[in-house]
Amino acid sequence: MIKVLKKLERVRKALTLWNRRYYGRISEKDEAIRKGQK
Repeated sequence: MIKVLKKLERVRKALTLWNRRYYGRISEKDEAIRKGQK
């Protein structure tokens, strides 16, 4: 059980890192679009 939890924790950390990179890119695009609308 502990092994599974540790594996899930590692996967979750990897996902959060990937999400941060991915959403960081999206938010930059959103900022550009918002600036264009103003």
